[in-house]
Amino acid sequence: MKTDGYVKRYKRLDKAQSQKQFDHLIELFESNKLIAIDEINEMKTIVTKKGILTKRGEALLDWIQSELIDRSFMVMTRLKYQDTLKLLPHSVVNKRLQRIDQFVDSVMKSLAPLKQEKLILERFQNHTHKLEPFKI
Repeated sequence: MKTDGYVKRYKRLDKAQSQKQFDHLIELFESNKLIAIDEINEMKTIVTKKGILTKRGEALLDWIQSELIDRSFMVMTRLKYQDTLKLLPHSVVNKRLQRIDQFVDSVMKSLAPLKQEKLILERFQNHTHKLEPFKI
């Protein structure tokens, strides 16, 4: 941190996560996924008779996208950046990226009971969140 008068300026520390920290992050992702699965099982359907998403369905899909999908892609981007900076060995980065890919695949498979694949994919494509606060 550096102070210029009343303005505090922070310098980003480019440090790689330890394996323990990464495992804890994945555990957090998995617990959030279990919360989403419980909500999905409780809901049964997210679409009205007209084929429109219900408000609760929209809220659930938005939460899944922001908390599970977007955050995991943010972590993937950060890992690739750390690989570019040579902060982590390439083999470690690849293993972590594969683990995150498996997590994202499992999240998408957990949405299958809703039986609205086309609507869900359209929602995720049309309502992507910006990752501007997490620029690398």
